[in-house]
Amino acid sequence: MIFHRERLNGLQLDVANCALAIANAFKKQLDRDTFIVFGYRSNEAQQALYEEGRTLQNEVWVVSDASKIVTNAPPGLSAHNYACAVDLWVMNADNSNIDWDNIYARSILGTTARQFDTILWGGDYTGSFKDIDHIEFKDWLQVKAATLKIDTYQAPSIAS
Repeated sequence: MIFHRERLNGLQLDVANCALAIANAFKKQLDRDTFIVFGYRSNEAQQALYEEGRTLQNEVWVVSDASKIVTNAPPGLSAHNYACAVDLWVMNADNSNIDWDNIYARSILGTTARQFDTILWGGDYTGSFKDIDHIEFKDWLQVKAATLKIDTYQAPSIAS
């Protein structure tokens, strides 16, 4: 089962397909379900996340509590704002919560994401910041610049 599968709708096709492959790998290797945390985010939603752990001082956002930082990307500078990223993670055994401490999920997510040539896994970011529950379309900046049109995912409808 994938919790909040609808959050994949409208995402860049390779991102959605990679997320589905990760969900299948979690199920096969850990016998765990997947929670889709975020897909597309509006600029307003991105701003709200950007403000977490920060305070506005003299019209500049300053880190006030680094432990509460959710994103380093202000609105317009996240692949999520262009339907080119998704955050997902494995659930705990009874599906009551996300299992953020699952040490095996990181390896499964990274290994699966690396199988997609067009996808960058946040765990492979250079520098000190790693975003292990995040995958993104490598060419999202071209989407932002409107020089690349993307194919998007729409979940198959269930016949009634």
